[in-house]
Amino acid sequence: MATRRSSAPPQADAGRRSVTVEGLHKTYGSRRGPVEAVRDVDFDTRDGEFVSLVGPSGCGKSTILHIVAGLIPYDTGTVDVGGEPARPGRREVGIMLQKPVLLPWRSVQDNVLLPAEIYRLDDGASRNRAQELLEMVGLQGFEDKHAWELSGGMQQRASLARTLLPDPSILLMDEPFAALDEFTRERLNAELARLHETLSRSVLYVTHNIPEAVFLSDRIVVLKARPGEVLEVVDVDLPRPRTLDMITHPRAVELSAHIRGLLGQTERVEAA
Repeated sequence: MATRRSSAPPQADAGRRSVTVEGLHKTYGSRRGPVEAVRDVDFDTRDGEFVSLVGPSGCGKSTILHIVAGLIPYDTGTVDVGGEPARPGRREVGIMLQKPVLLPWRSVQDNVLLPAEIYRLDDGASRNRAQELLEMVGLQGFEDKHAWELSGGMQQRASLARTLLPDPSILLMDEPFAALDEFTRERLNAELARLHETLSRSVLYVTHNIPEAVFLSDRIVVLKARPGEVLEVVDVDLPRPRTLDMITHPRAVELSAHIRGLLGQTERVEAA
């Protein structure tokens, strides 16, 4: 499937790639035989760029993200992350999943500090960093609370702060706000956009929500239904900083319609 290559956004370094995926294939085994998840996937993210993977449920978006994270193996292709082959446990790669996975017996601050224990970071500097991040995500005053005392949106804010504590240069995010109500989700998307613009980290973001992808991204990798293949890499030429009123911006609406058209056209072809 041909992929349209797009130019780098102004804030990204066109000469450096944080993630490169080339010719990626992944097939799962099942009782009924092999299930091809993704086929011949090619895309990249550049330093400081926000790239989303968009497509229908089951198209392999999360599989691709987990492969980039080094959490699952793949069959053929090349996956390069930060100049090295993908592998788990790298401090420079932060991962945020759909559920916050906070430890219920620990306070919010101690949950955020968990990576400092894993990577054996300086305790004093990590505590200062944790406090800065909690303030950055709007959780000042909740440091001593436990996860079960927080709303779902607040738990995800704590999870984001924990992900950022080791100062990763690459963030991998697998539908982190999917379980939240629309109002909370929009607020957190605005916060994520602000943090991205402030911290200039590379982000690979999985979502099936097209307007969300348009609002957050510099480029969007559009995947067809299983097996996942790249239909097109779409440039998002909305100005930054992003504000919530851009969700209804005519260009955002146009881009969303274009992506829906790509996916709808593929569905019609496969049904014929």
